[in-house]
Amino acid sequence: MKYQRMKFSQLLKELDSEEKARAWIWLAKFDGKEFCCPRCAHEKFY
Repeated sequence: MKYQRMKFSQLLKELDSEEKARAWIWLAKFDGKEFCCPRCAHEKFY
């Protein structure tokens, strides 16, 4: 997942709530997917 370059102040404006920040970090961690198992790289979990 590629991110556009932005200044820190702009990032703070875009992530103005905890929910937005959590969603952004989650998508960054799993490369834009909803979920990806770190062990087998499968997208489903139970």
